[in-house]
Amino acid sequence: MKQVVPILIAALIGFTAGYILNSSKGSNNSSSDSVQDDQIAKLQKELKESEARAGKVDTIKEQSAKIIEAAIRNAAGKSTGELTEADYEKVTELDFYRNQLTYLKGLEKLTKLETLKLHANHLTDVKGLEKLTQLTELALAYNNLPEVPKELEKLTQLTVLHLRNCGLTSVKGLENLTQLTLLHLFRNQLTSVKGLEKLTKLEFLDLRDNPDLTKAQIDQLQKALPKCHIRSDFE
Repeated sequence: MKQVVPILIAALIGFTAGYILNSSKGSNNSSSDSVQDDQIAKLQKELKESEARAGKVDTIKEQSAKIIEAAIRNAAGKSTGELTEADYEKVTELDFYRNQLTYLKGLEKLTKLETLKLHANHLTDVKGLEKLTQLTELALAYNNLPEVPKELEKLTQLTVLHLRNCGLTSVKGLENLTQLTLLHLFRNQLTSVKGLEKLTKLEFLDLRDNPDLTKAQIDQLQKALPKCHIRSDFE
């Protein structure tokens, strides 16, 4: 993406500049020359801005990758040298609380990871986490995740899941995580809890501050999960 956008705009500049110059051949009008210069300058400015945006995305990715690698090295006890499969397998727990992560590349290699805390970052997706099938605890609170990431459906060993304040509008996908005992869904935008009744091992469920949920929905869910302590706005 970093290269494609600038290349496309550069090509557009060349095409447009050629058109501008060809269309004004034979004209000695100085005002026409000024218009040409302004139009070409505008396109060149757009090219520079697109390059800056692409560079910023690349920089953000690099920053996330560096933070993740540093944490892996620290957990594996290997400050230098190439990380091996044996190094990755040493890592069972990582905490990235407020690390400003936007990308998770590198975590997919941690196949023995059991606990992962990613709350309060800048995540909009969790690509790669589907490979961490040994995870039992996952914290994704305070990220921008309006839907339950499809990657979570593979994490069937999860017992603890934090999705507080993620902007969730649906719980679809959570019904597959049947080993869950603790589920935090506080302060989201849920309108339904359909599917959560399948999580029969739940011991604690936080549904507070989901203003569109009704008392009838909570009561029905409580009947389906009699052993679960459900926190809601109707307590």
